[in-house]
Amino acid sequence: VLKNADYRYFWAGQTVSAIGSQFTVVAMGWHMLELTDSALLVGMLGLVAFLGAVWGLRRVHSLLAFGLLWFLVIQIPSSVLFTLGIGEPMAEHRAYVAAIGLFLTWGTAFAMLWSRAATRPWGRAIVCAAGVLFVGQMGLKTMVRNAIWGDPVLLSREAIGLAPEHWVPRLLLAEALRHTGRCGEAIPEYRAAISARPQEEFPYTKLAGCLIEERRLDEAETALLQLRTINPESRDASMVLGIVATLKRGQVESATAGRP
Repeated sequence: VLKNADYRYFWAGQTVSAIGSQFTVVAMGWHMLELTDSALLVGMLGLVAFLGAVWGLRRVHSLLAFGLLWFLVIQIPSSVLFTLGIGEPMAEHRAYVAAIGLFLTWGTAFAMLWSRAATRPWGRAIVCAAGVLFVGQMGLKTMVRNAIWGDPVLLSREAIGLAPEHWVPRLLLAEALRHTGRCGEAIPEYRAAISARPQEEFPYTKLAGCLIEERRLDEAETALLQLRTINPESRDASMVLGIVATLKRGQVESATAGRP
């Protein structure tokens, strides 16, 4: 087929057109973000572009379109939850089932390349080498991801980098640090989580616990009083304030007993 000059011109034109279309989609998204400062509108534009790509690929091969559509549909529940503010920002593990669609798309594309490469000298060897490199790269990335998922601190720090304004990664990092005996490092993360979402009660008690462990009783009492301001009926605040009062009383008695 490539021996036909007209087909070569057609194929080259389509390739350039496809690359230009991708640049246009990115530019439109960036322009819309600059005009509206709304990530939601940019996301909607990206969704429309994605659906357009799926519709176009169905003419090339139905499995290409089906794989991408699978990926999109499976991602919808997590995306909706995150958009509503009740989803977990570290949702990578939720993408595993959706990734089946991508593997189906990639496998179909590889099969199409393999079939067409049979008509070219060294064609299948080149496709095979590209496939080995691709699988090797994916394997290396998988090893890196497993290493990160195996360390809660690393995982939480990565989530903060991806969603710096969200309070949950800060809280998860603080909890990971606390569980590894690093309360001193956890305290600023608890404070950051509270600053990002002051109405959430859970971080206050955890912050107070770390402050008590660090013997910073006045700061722990301040955090618990802030919690009481948010929820005057908080049992956790009352209970931990009692513990703080007991510890303070013990400090006073120890200091008094030590005087001549």
